Amino acid sequence: MKSISPLWSALFKPAVKKQKKLAFLKAIPIFSLLKKGELKEIENIIHYRFYKKDEVIIYEKDIGCCMYIISAGEVTVLRNFDSDRQIRLATLQKGDFFGEMALLLDSERGATVVSAQDSEILAVYREELFQLFEKNSALGVKVLTKLAEILAQRLLQMNEAFEKNDLSRQKS
Repeated sequence: MKSISPLWSALFKPAVKKQKKLAFLKAIPIFSLLKKGELKEIENIIHYRFYKKDEVIIYEKDIGCCMYIISAGEVTVLRNFDSDRQIRLATLQKGDFFGEMALLLDSERGATVVSAQDSEILAVYREELFQLFEKNSALGVKVLTKLAEILAQRLLQMNEAFEKNDLSRQKS
């Protein structure tokens, strides 16, 4: 398997503490359809990094190359709307994931994510994940099916929120 760049290898180390990692990964929605052997294959490409409180994990507008999973701690998702206005979109905790669009698109990040407390973050790199999919297409179908389902649910929720907001404006 082709390895990731030396820069990313220096920032993220291969995951350790394997005893509880499989159960943790199984609880992540994107991996929920996977069997034990498939989870082990995912585990082999996961990297981890510890972030201190207030450390930026990703910057809005940077090009994404991986998805992140919160193994411990909490992060804040922020969006810049102009040069002096930043809005908090979400607070994510252990078991939540972010940056999943980078698994599908080679595009800019839609938000900045900052560690709200000391946090352990797992990273899944697109390149390594797709190399795994080439070796095990059934695993790839399961992961991509769950990813599509999650993204579709989020899009529906966003549409509902916009409709509610639009209706409340019309009543005012």
